[in-house]
Amino acid sequence: MKSDKEFFQIFRTCPEMLLGLAKLRAPAGCEVASVTVKALQRTMDGLVMSTDDSEPLTIGEVQFYKDAGQDIYCRMMVEMALVQQQFGMRQVQGVIFFGDRSLDPKTEPWKSSGLIHIVYLDEELKKLEAQQPDHPLVAVLKPIFETSEVKLEKEAAVHYRRLQTSALTVTQRADFCEVFISLLTQRLRNKTPKELTMILELPDIRDTVCGRELLDEGRNEGRNEGRNEGEAKQLRSKLCFIARKKFGVLSEDLESSIQRLSVKTGDLLFADLLEMSSLRELSQWLAQHPD
Repeated sequence: MKSDKEFFQIFRTCPEMLLGLAKLRAPAGCEVASVTVKALQRTMDGLVMSTDDSEPLTIGEVQFYKDAGQDIYCRMMVEMALVQQQFGMRQVQGVIFFGDRSLDPKTEPWKSSGLIHIVYLDEELKKLEAQQPDHPLVAVLKPIFETSEVKLEKEAAVHYRRLQTSALTVTQRADFCEVFISLLTQRLRNKTPKELTMILELPDIRDTVCGRELLDEGRNEGRNEGRNEGEAKQLRSKLCFIARKKFGVLSEDLESSIQRLSVKTGDLLFADLLEMSSLRELSQWLAQHPD
């Protein structure tokens, strides 16, 4: 499963939850930014920042696969040093989230240095579930860490409802539901969108904020050559539908821009739209992909 993007969507939405797994305090009003380290020209997805300069900057890295180079500790140390330099020598700390203990290369001297906090997600989520079985992190990551696909399919609707009725904000619930459906779709690859709708006990996938099946359906339509204009219009309509569900009313200019997209560009937008967090991002994307 390609779960890095989904994990960082959770990180951006609720950094305090994942920092909590690392036994770290999240500063009030913190947010996760995508920052380019100038000296490396490399963009980091997870830099937790606070407007309070006395609070540390936190770099987050996630590892769900065996790292062929086994250099994640080295990369983290380099990033920490350069971020500190780039941000006026503010205090910096690092967190690496490993899917499980076997993925940790345990590189010394950095492993034992105390400079990098290590989280083995499968172990910490098991502890969290024992203490708080209804916790949103437990539910949203079930498609990754539930070992039995049969059990996952049977209990998917329960996990999904927990996310829908959790104490998260409306935006956070929507993001977590999107992530859950994305991960579930990847894990249960043999299921059609209709079957996933039934598994999640949804009356109509088009009525859900986080219609990942709708995304997959749109992608598949985009790959089919020879579609007639009616199908192309349907694709554009789905793009507008998802955008309105995420951001509310669209301006006439934005809607017109989407309706003018070619099938090829529309498919690209399908791939990126659920990752966007604002109308500004959508507007910038459309400006960068004129047809």
